[in-house]
Amino acid sequence: GYLDLITLWFLSKFGVKPMHFFGLLGSFMFVLGFMAAAYMGVSKLYHVYAGLPYRLITESPYFYLSLTTMITGTQLFLTGFIGELISRNATGRNNYQIEKMI
Repeated sequence: GYLDLITLWFLSKFGVKPMHFFGLLGSFMFVLGFMAAAYMGVSKLYHVYAGLPYRLITESPYFYLSLTTMITGTQLFLTGFIGELISRNATGRNNYQIEKMI
């Protein structure tokens, strides 16, 4: 079915260079989580210096969501890196030699 087509497309596109997929996705997730955490930090500093009521950053569930996003992004990036190392070490693994023609 369509899952087989998606699997074949994924393996043919990213089978040789897994860092292109996992590195891009991981970098995007890390930057997204970092920007969310930075926004919360700047917002907290603004509230402190403006004399407005504020809460601790760790009381917000968005803080933990941004941390989880950054950790997931790092893990995806490292997955791509390890996949790249494995694919470089296994270059000649599937080179078959034909013994005789029938």
